[in-house]
Amino acid sequence: MLVIVSGNLSMLSTTIRTKGDFRRQTPVTLRPANGEPAILVVEDDWSVRRFLCNILRHATPALVVDAADPFAALSIVRKIGRPIDLLISDINLSAAISGIDLARELAATNPSMKVLLMSGVDCPQYEISPAWQFLAKPFPIKIFLDCVNALCRSGSEPATYFG
Repeated sequence: MLVIVSGNLSMLSTTIRTKGDFRRQTPVTLRPANGEPAILVVEDDWSVRRFLCNILRHATPALVVDAADPFAALSIVRKIGRPIDLLISDINLSAAISGIDLARELAATNPSMKVLLMSGVDCPQYEISPAWQFLAKPFPIKIFLDCVNALCRSGSEPATYFG
């Protein structure tokens, strides 16, 4: 999937659809924390992960890092040496642990971390924390960015289901 994003991101109506299974991962570029939030994107579909990271890098001042699976995500969290402010993860990762398990593990040591879970299923069949949010794939970019912005602004609000 090749998507070129330009102009005002809030006006886009592109939909993200998952296809293929690529295991590529963007290298971690460490830079000092200058007050910008750190966002970790965990998605096993390489094209979806790359697309979401590109949107976030263009639409936010955040440090955006990504991982193809929960084990790589845990390694990245240790390497960057700063708390993750927002975890965006697919629920059904092609791994022994799910995106929910990953979120629970990271939240245990970083309770202020915001969580956005995604899945191709309309409503998760799992019990998730009331402070987390869920977004059903496919979704419009505007809904995704609205959800990210709401999480970045929010304190501790109940779970919201978008989709």
